[in-house]
Amino acid sequence: MNNPLDKILTEWAYRVHNGMPDLSDNYHLIQLEQYLNELRLPRRVVKKVLEKVRAYKGKGKRTGSGTGGDPFVYTYDGGSGKQTSKDDDTGTGKNKEVEDDIDFSGKNTPESITEEIKPIDDDFNARVENGEIKRNEYKEDTIEINGKTYNQPLSVEDVESFFPNPPHKIPKRYIKALQRLLASQNKGGVKITDFLDGVGAGELPAQAAELLTLMTATMSEEESNEFYEVLQQTVGNQTTKGPLDKDWVEAAKASKNTILRQIKEKYGEDATIEFGGWDVPNDVTDGIGLTDYKKDKGFSTDAYFRVQTKDGPKIHEVSLKKDLDAFFANLGSADIQKRLDESGVESFEAEGDLSAEQVKERDSVSNLTKNQTKRSTERMGKIKQENVDRVLDKSNEEIEKNAHNLPSRPKDIKGKLLSGNKKDGYKLSKEAQQVLDFHRKVTDKYPLPWNENTLNDPEFQRLAKEAGFSMTTAKGRNKLMVYTNYLLYNEELANGITDGPAFQFLNNQLGMKKDENPPGSAKDVSNKHIENLAKPESREVLMELIRDKFPLKSLMSGEESMALSNQSLDPETCKVIFGTDDYDEIQKGISVETDEDGNKYLVYKGKTPGAKPIRIATISCRQRGDGYASPTTELAPTEELRHRMYCANRAKIKEKDYTNAERKTINRVIKKFGNCGGAKY
Repeated sequence: MNNPLDKILTEWAYRVHNGMPDLSDNYHLIQLEQYLNELRLPRRVVKKVLEKVRAYKGKGKRTGSGTGGDPFVYTYDGGSGKQTSKDDDTGTGKNKEVEDDIDFSGKNTPESITEEIKPIDDDFNARVENGEIKRNEYKEDTIEINGKTYNQPLSVEDVESFFPNPPHKIPKRYIKALQRLLASQNKGGVKITDFLDGVGAGELPAQAAELLTLMTATMSEEESNEFYEVLQQTVGNQTTKGPLDKDWVEAAKASKNTILRQIKEKYGEDATIEFGGWDVPNDVTDGIGLTDYKKDKGFSTDAYFRVQTKDGPKIHEVSLKKDLDAFFANLGSADIQKRLDESGVESFEAEGDLSAEQVKERDSVSNLTKNQTKRSTERMGKIKQENVDRVLDKSNEEIEKNAHNLPSRPKDIKGKLLSGNKKDGYKLSKEAQQVLDFHRKVTDKYPLPWNENTLNDPEFQRLAKEAGFSMTTAKGRNKLMVYTNYLLYNEELANGITDGPAFQFLNNQLGMKKDENPPGSAKDVSNKHIENLAKPESREVLMELIRDKFPLKSLMSGEESMALSNQSLDPETCKVIFGTDDYDEIQKGISVETDEDGNKYLVYKGKTPGAKPIRIATISCRQRGDGYASPTTELAPTEELRHRMYCANRAKIKEKDYTNAERKTINRVIKKFGNCGGAKY
């Protein structure tokens, strides 16, 4: 490719969701500008190119079908240019052909498949010895399966016996990684990279379940059934929850069954998995055989499988979710706001004496935690020690008794201060106890109020960090103040004060009322963020998010499939659910609607006259730690979509194979909408 313009056009095509740059689309022009800047071209050159491109806006005419033999041709007043289509048989424009000659025998197997695990045993064991990673404990020293006795914890040799190699069906290091996970507790903020280097981030249980799913999908059914029986007895024998508990093991087994079903339906009954890999470059290039990981990988693929078929090796890509209740996406809200800003969406307007910029400073989701930290610091400088002492002088039992009178709506403060249930009894939550212990430890030397000198005092910072509240981070300051004021509000209510200083602080931080909340509070900021995302001018950004995190186009084209325990989202089930397998039709029919309670939904309405709208997903924004965590924008399947997915898959799943979590969800949605075939949405 000698022509630099061809290179620019090709890269630009890869960066827009449908592979077809549109000169009338501002978001597409932003993508072009970003790429030109990445090339480190002189600013005057970038400016000149963009001026030329914008000059053609609306003047272009496209011909050609976009297939390999009939490329798109764009004709303008000044000439024409060809854009080679990226589309293959999945319509994604990606090269899904895999290399034929990968050696899994051990003789010339790629090193990335056979290499030893990192962190190495010495480094990992050192972290266990110093308490960073805690070993699990067991009720019994052994378990027995089919007449065979297994020591607890399972040894590397025990796990490896189920994955004999060569031939290598998975990267060898995954065997020891799984053993480490099975032998450990899920405590102390441990991450997947503490057990295995070079893999992605995420919640540890979900990452561990992904690993287990891809590994066991390469096994025979008999081996898999026995291995899962060993795992279920092992996790049931543990005294403390590990990264893989009973529910996650059950979900992994169900997802493994779904993957095998998808492969048989896609490639035939004789298709077999030759290799399973995670979403990391070496697995995909060396084990699966894709030549260009960055450009050819799926948008949201978690696991890859190299499948041997009568037509040679093929690829199967899967996005993994725990069950029907899993979120499609948890997205950084600040990143979304940045994309809205870059796309030219006017999210904030002047208000009274405030300019648009001042309103943005107050109301932008990008500034939420910064503004909360400012309020937390101010509150630290105003709380009187005598008010905290009234709480500290009470016994835990007295605090717990008062907490039962706290409201659970719209903010569940009672649930923040108490843990447990009515049957087994309640006690103070871990966080509430940590705050009480911290205040008792520092009250003599560092009485409230605290000024900046106190907050910057090294000894005070050390004590706060040991208690779990780092004063050098926004999260630490905000969490300490939120929980301190939960306790103070509990005391205020016990004394008949409904609008005291603690309530006012919490209201300004969180938004404590059902309807009207202070500007800049988390609830107010979150609502405005979703309203901005729902604007018609935000549609392009919204569709990009759907493409990236709820990859309907990839699912409908067959590029990817989704496994949610026993449920499958694939071309067939998508057609059953939406009544079409034409993604362009669905994309045109998607909009955002608001219900009578103000909740926002992604809705699809088909073009057939009288077609009823289908609620696909709820759109919401929240702090997963109220008042202190970074805000996230969530796409979650609606109850209607869960019911439709269940009905689309029901004929393929045996009743005995449903997980306990699936049964609960299925019973719930059937109660709401009725049985399949007679559902009322």
